Amino acid sequence: MLRSVGRDGSALLSAATTVVDVHWVTDIPGREPVHVYGAGQGGAVMLRELAAAGIPIAGVVDTERSGRLGEHRLLCLEEFLAEADDRTRVVVASQFHTEIVARLSGRFGGTVFNAHPLIQRIASQEEALADAARRAPKAATHRPALLAGLLCVGLAAGEVLLPIEQLTYLLMVSALVVVGAEMLVRLLCGTPQGFFIWRPYLSVRFPPDEKATPGVHGSGRFLTNRYGMRSADPPRRPSRTVYVLGGSTVADYYLDQDRAWVQRLEAKLRQRLDSPTVWTGNLGRPANFTDNHLLVFKHLLPELPKPDLIVILAGVNDLQFALGSSYPRDMSERTMLEWTFSEMPGKGNLAERLALTAFCVRVQGWLSRRFTPDAVEGVYPPNGFTMWRNARRTAPPDRMVDRLPDLAGSLARYRGNLLRLIDASRKAAGIPIVLLTQPVLWSADMTPEEEALLYAGGVGPNDEWVDVQRYYTAAALTDGMDQFNEVMRDVCRQRAVHCVDLAALVPKSGRYFYDDMHFSDAGADLVADLVASRIAPLLAEPMKGPPASHPVDAGATR
Repeated sequence: MLRSVGRDGSALLSAATTVVDVHWVTDIPGREPVHVYGAGQGGAVMLRELAAAGIPIAGVVDTERSGRLGEHRLLCLEEFLAEADDRTRVVVASQFHTEIVARLSGRFGGTVFNAHPLIQRIASQEEALADAARRAPKAATHRPALLAGLLCVGLAAGEVLLPIEQLTYLLMVSALVVVGAEMLVRLLCGTPQGFFIWRPYLSVRFPPDEKATPGVHGSGRFLTNRYGMRSADPPRRPSRTVYVLGGSTVADYYLDQDRAWVQRLEAKLRQRLDSPTVWTGNLGRPANFTDNHLLVFKHLLPELPKPDLIVILAGVNDLQFALGSSYPRDMSERTMLEWTFSEMPGKGNLAERLALTAFCVRVQGWLSRRFTPDAVEGVYPPNGFTMWRNARRTAPPDRMVDRLPDLAGSLARYRGNLLRLIDASRKAAGIPIVLLTQPVLWSADMTPEEEALLYAGGVGPNDEWVDVQRYYTAAALTDGMDQFNEVMRDVCRQRAVHCVDLAALVPKSGRYFYDDMHFSDAGADLVADLVASRIAPLLAEPMKGPPASHPVDAGATR
């Protein structure tokens, strides 16, 4: 039996065990220790919130597992119930909160705090980057709402001070001013909102951590330019322009702005070509794969300055999408667009779609970048890495999957997407394209230290990994990655496209990766050097279309 209590303290049912819905951490009274029921992502959020509130943790409860979870005791349900008494307090922090509360019903006489409302609120607040990551913060877009609110307050006050005729006149003049400003901005600046990988002039931080992101140093500054790329604004007349497309291994979260490999590539190309105006545009966005790259070709590239070369690093996200790993189960056309672009026409509320709003945000971003370059809009530490790594490391052996599903259909889709990208590049006034195979840390004979860096390869969406703990083995993932990389090599041979075989050139070592596929500082520098040495000759002479000879990197052998 349970006694459920609302936020006002009123009892809804009478029984031995009390249940309290938690919307704020202050809904948990006192400073007595609490148990956290949930060893997954929700549990990690709750542990963080309780620590910040100064509430001691007595232990973490899981339905089946026991042992240790980081610095905390991990108790299975029966162990917890054996210790529980009428003073025991447990915070349920799991997506299965209804079932868990039912399991605890009448089993002990303490208090159950259902933290699902709190976790949902926090998740909705942090959803913007998800991701680790997906939405750029929309700072300053609340300004139109604020202006509207002030106008309403002014009008309300005016009812006392002004006759109704003057209020009507004031309202009409205000509307005409807003409409006129909107039309003027549209006339001078074009559409109110085009397609952007990130919000222009975004300034946030992804601070690295030696435990979560070993081999990555610096402050983790992440800045975008007027085109919404993680790059500097282009020179007035760049001598060469290179766009780089990819997922998170191109975006390079947690690496400082100048240490990301695309930014290093720009510096190395300037040196090799003896030209200070070579410019690289970073079009990387976490989780993007070749379906997303085709959307970039369709919607974004026509709006950007024409490049001299397009470079694409692809493969690992196509593999993960094929395995149903990381991605939502329903990837509709609209979802695919929203995963590709942070901003696009028709996205956002009415105020966010106004040209006037976009103009104000751009001006504010430019002024902030110019006069307060150290200002940041948000800080996103790598909190999830430790939790995900621990979930993979502690997964029971019978939940490790050593055989991949049939990839034939996904490999055919990948091949078709690569061919369409090549055709689209050549149709765009013959812009040459260079494809990069995907280097990863996975191998069939990893050391324990390298295995400890892994967190990806879970079966199903990543918000289920911690609770389900079902993963593909490193050997299975290696086999899948090899198949996708071989498709890229074959397409390059077939279409005579330049291919830099990074999968063969970057050693599978913890020196170059801080997890399954993301580059450390040393890895980013190596990748930039390898790519610069291969594409500099292409940029040194006028472009003459695709090469006639075998294009796959001759040095790419295992």
